[in-house]
Amino acid sequence: TACLETTYIFAVPLRAPLYKNVYALDHQSIFVSWYALSQEDTGGILRGYRVHYSEYRTYLYKNVTVGPEQLHVLLTDLKPGTEYEIYVRAFTSVGEGPKNRDWIKTRMLLVSLFLIDYF
Repeated sequence: TACLETTYIFAVPLRAPLYKNVYALDHQSIFVSWYALSQEDTGGILRGYRVHYSEYRTYLYKNVTVGPEQLHVLLTDLKPGTEYEIYVRAFTSVGEGPKNRDWIKTRMLLVSLFLIDYF
């Protein structure tokens, strides 16, 4: 009788996602998008992407997790005029792959004051 053996390899993704866009929408939000990993780079079954972010040099990271089909996030409730460190990682059931790091600053909050003279 013939014996059929199947081997499955499960690992973390082999490379970090490449950024498509990273930009400040306004004084409190940053839009981040990236390209999907190729099947060869997923290391198994891709479970999703995790976007980590923190105020620059505070190392107090927050993160947003999305499914494998979603290739963007909108980070909100950020501080105006503040630089943020952002990185995106793909992950499988084994864990997260390498990170792709970027830095961006939110816009300053501009307040307009109109002075009207009444004569």
